[in-house]
Amino acid sequence: MEQQWLFQFLCGSQFLCWPCVCFMPKRFKQTWEGFSWESFHYVLITLKLALPSAAMVWSLKPMILSTY
Repeated sequence: MEQQWLFQFLCGSQFLCWPCVCFMPKRFKQTWEGFSWESFHYVLITLKLALPSAAMVWSLKPMILSTY
């Protein structure tokens, strides 16, 4: 509950910044240059970490649910 104001402030500030990006595109031209192959460089590394973690959580789910 104490952190709720921070979450609301961050969401509100993002909501207020989007019109600036949409209505002043020349000023923010360098923020988005499209997709590149460089952006997919770490996908395989991330999957190597994420898939075993997801399998572990999925395998422990029945044990966790049985405790309720």
